[in-house]
Amino acid sequence: FLNRLFRGGFPVMRVVASLAAAGAAADLWRHLACDVCEQLVAEAREQGGGLDEDETADYVDNICSPKAKQGRWLASLDVVSVNSEKRVGLERHSDVGECRKECRVVARSCSHVLRGKDDVLGELLRDKAGKKKMHKKLCAKVCAASKPFEGDWTDEQFVARDPKEMETEEMMEKMKGLGMPMKMYKREDLEGLTEGDMEVMAAREQLGQERMAAKAERGEL
Repeated sequence: FLNRLFRGGFPVMRVVASLAAAGAAADLWRHLACDVCEQLVAEAREQGGGLDEDETADYVDNICSPKAKQGRWLASLDVVSVNSEKRVGLERHSDVGECRKECRVVARSCSHVLRGKDDVLGELLRDKAGKKKMHKKLCAKVCAASKPFEGDWTDEQFVARDPKEMETEEMMEKMKGLGMPMKMYKREDLEGLTEGDMEVMAAREQLGQERMAAKAERGEL
């Protein structure tokens, strides 16, 4: 592979640097797996309780997806240096940050932690398991396999997201779930709407669609 790259005119040092960076990123998500799992347990115990069967399944499916509301907690985690040692860990911010390189690394680590354990997490949530039991079931193996991180790592500045922007995204998702075509609405149109407002708008939209369908059947369109 390297010979083909070099014959093709790629600078040797650039190729080596790229491969080294890729290797470091791979080591980083593995190194963070134990810390991520402990954060996942805390998050799941706080946010995943009191849900019905379908809600629990949806929660487990999305807990490692930063784009979903259930997985937004991942974007509040910041990869930081620990003590004076060449070691990295996690710091949780009260704000949700923009999901960039570090966020994607943490999300990959989360997916690794839950691989093959989705049903286990769902059962633990339904049983309202304690922290110790959840840690044993979900984190014991990844924490035992954790190794010191020896790669190069460049800190990425944590940038908090605008809460209003996130509220609008949630509202748009809810309206989408009600069957409302979002292309008809601008974000500023949605600010301040309650769930009741959205239900009324959805009912009006549905009524309009039914009237249009009736006119089409009568050949009036």
